[in-house]
Order: sequence, then structure tokens, then C-alpha cells
Amino acid sequence: MGTIVYRDGIAYEQVVMAGFSVPEIATLYYPIVGYPPEGAETQSFYMDGCKVFFHFRLVGTFSYANGGKTLPTWVERKPVPSPKVRAGTEVRWSGYLGCWEKHLKSKGWVSVPNP
Repeated sequence: MGTIVYRDGIAYEQVVMAGFSVPEIATLYYPIVGYPPEGAETQSFYMDGCKVFFHFRLVGTFSYANGGKTLPTWVERKPVPSPKVRAGTEVRWSGYLGCWEKHLKSKGWVSVPNP
């Protein structure tokens, strides 16, 4: 689940994903309905470790504007630069992990934190 953000008074779910075959981080924004409008007076509390909000009769739920057919309204793409490694060290992008990996003779392929 992503983060709820507002743009032009409309609520969106912000979902961050790593590119599978391209070293990039994509942020997708899906329009949602059933969430309080920006600036609405809402109250939130924690129940069983989960944050729950309520606004009049609405209790912490939302759905996509077109159900399962909803496409993101916009996408922001940010390239992830290759890490600096010693000369001769192999590096590769792991879309599954969403990070760069480098090959160490002693340990094999290990993850390199994204900058």
C-alpha cells in the first residue's frame, strides 16, 4: 500500500516501484475515491497497530476511481545511477530487489544501497 497525497484537491495513492529491467525508481499516482478531501477535519487513532482515520461516517477506507481498471494519472521516473566501485568489479541492476548489486569474489553478488 502506498501513501495518500493530494494534488489540486484530489486524493491519490502514491506507489513507489523499482524498474525491473531499467535502473530507475518510478512513482505512480492512482486517483482514489472515498477519502476525505484535502483540508477536511479528520481525526485519527491507532487500533491494533494500524492507523485509522474517520471523517463523519467514513472510516479509513478508500477505493480506486475505476476499480481494478484504474491507471495511474501520472508517473514520475528517477534514474538510479550506478554505484562507484573498484576497477574490475562487476555491477548489475536487480529489478527484483530494486537496487544495484556488485560481485565480490568472497561472497558473490551482494546488494549496494541506492544513493
